[in-house]
Amino acid sequence: MLCYVRSALVTLLVSLPTLGWAQGKVVFEGALGTAFNAPTPLVVNQDGFDQIRLTADYSTRPLDPSPYYQVQVGIWYRKDAKAVVLGLLHHKLYLDNPPPEIQRFEITFGYNTLYVGHAWRKKKWVISAGGGPLIANPYTEVRGQVRDGRRGFLSLGWDFAGATLYGALQRRFPVGGQVFFGMEAKVTGSMAWVTIANGNARVPNVALHFLASFGFGL
Repeated sequence: MLCYVRSALVTLLVSLPTLGWAQGKVVFEGALGTAFNAPTPLVVNQDGFDQIRLTADYSTRPLDPSPYYQVQVGIWYRKDAKAVVLGLLHHKLYLDNPPPEIQRFEITFGYNTLYVGHAWRKKKWVISAGGGPLIANPYTEVRGQVRDGRRGFLSLGWDFAGATLYGALQRRFPVGGQVFFGMEAKVTGSMAWVTIANGNARVPNVALHFLASFGFGL
């Protein structure tokens, strides 16, 4: 996971001289919200058993037990008309229609996207698009076999699982100075492969996200 963070930061830093950094500013944002997930195919493979296939219905449960959130930094240039953005979207998935073989299927401590994107300002509206690697931390119990989320990177449960693309539209409301409140709608499309006990699962996701953000510029 660290190599992807490092690559994203290097890309951002290398870009700054060509973006007119001297005329730009840095904008920090934090957001809370929720997401609505489209039904998608879930495929589960476990050693010694038949493959499980179903059309999965997921909920996000934005406050249970860890919050759904997004953090983002933007480097604005061209008189604040365009920006390069780097952020983290902490998405969560709970399987709501498990078959009898699956006792629990959650990716609640992170169906996370570490993304790099580009943004365009149109008066008080901001349009953005981008993508990046997906880092997942699943907790699953399939046929009584538990994968408890304490493996992966540094035994913290996080694994590189796939990738995400996104597009977003945000409306900003100035509060005063460089401070603003924002309302954002975002569409994400992701493909991920996660580890379960003695097997793996293919977990695509298409979601519509609604976020309320607070931000400030320097």
